[in-house]
Amino acid sequence: FVYLIMEKQLLNILAEFLTSCLGSSVQIGRVRPLGGSSINQVWYLLTQDGEFVVKWNANCPVDFFEREMEGLSALRQAESGLVIPECLGCRASEGGMPAWLLMRYL
Repeated sequence: FVYLIMEKQLLNILAEFLTSCLGSSVQIGRVRPLGGSSINQVWYLLTQDGEFVVKWNANCPVDFFEREMEGLSALRQAESGLVIPECLGCRASEGGMPAWLLMRYL
């Protein structure tokens, strides 16, 4: 039960974050888990302003997603021809909420 409350709170935080990034009120309409990660939870988020992916983890090092975002940003800047997701932001775990990294869906 506590896990479901935390997930709902995380979605509210992400909607607020997207609202501040995109400049319009964002509502998350659909959420579905994505596979492929054994370390983090990964969700697909559908909003009226686009599709996004959030990776989250309640038990990771403080700078875990910050470092991943830095690495992905460096890969995007290298203009190698690889398709690299655009990172919108990340947060460290605090106040009982998990750490997360938010990206545009590819």
